[in-house]
Amino acid sequence: MYIIAAKGAPEAVADLCHFDEAGMRDLAQQVSAMASEGLRVLGVAKASFKKTELPDGQHDFLFEFLGLIGLADPVRPAVPAAIKECYSAGIRVVMITGDYPGTARSIAGQAGLAPVEEVITGPELDEMDDLELQRRLKTVNIFARVVPEQKLRLVDALKANGEIVAMTGDGVNANLGLILTNLSWSSTILNTMRKPNAALWWVSGGALIFLVMVLFVPFLRELFRFAQLHPIDLGICLAAGVVSILWFEGLKLIKGKEKSSKL
Repeated sequence: MYIIAAKGAPEAVADLCHFDEAGMRDLAQQVSAMASEGLRVLGVAKASFKKTELPDGQHDFLFEFLGLIGLADPVRPAVPAAIKECYSAGIRVVMITGDYPGTARSIAGQAGLAPVEEVITGPELDEMDDLELQRRLKTVNIFARVVPEQKLRLVDALKANGEIVAMTGDGVNANLGLILTNLSWSSTILNTMRKPNAALWWVSGGALIFLVMVLFVPFLRELFRFAQLHPIDLGICLAAGVVSILWFEGLKLIKGKEKSSKL
């Protein structure tokens, strides 16, 4: 006899177990309660299999629902300060996640992301046309139950609103969105990926990639302030650089002619 194990989104696992409408409602309430505490919720089930040939589909197994698992992924202590630094620099922060709306709202609140009252889900996203999405994106910063293809659409809509988009990602699920952003940071090594449209493509093996991004904010702010306060100085430096290069190249040319004339 074989034991078949299944884990995944609670509603998907419950569907494998052939829950009725009442069972689905009870499950949704339990998931919502766990998600409101910031937990990532998974459903688990098992089935026994004795035959030699596999059935045609997953629903043909007689799955037994075992329960829900809540995984805590707490916000790192430095994240709220990083979010605050972004806001002080005029940088808007948007959360795009595959988690439940309750989980996303709870984590966003802990991180200091605002506002947390309104969340758009993946299914709601599918119901919007491009103009409606661009309008809603001006005020909504949390997106939950989002699949990779929808991340691509969100990046497109943000850029259509005139935003310069930077995005962090952990690899496969973020690839489509990373490709279209102006600035991309990935927390996994993606040697085979090419991103010709971005101003910068950064690859790192660390999990603190968002915090690393924020470290650049004060530096970039000071650089921009310096450029505003000292445009003439910068112009002189650039011009001096060009003149020095021309002088150096001209000197080499003159010396080359002197050598050839001696020969």
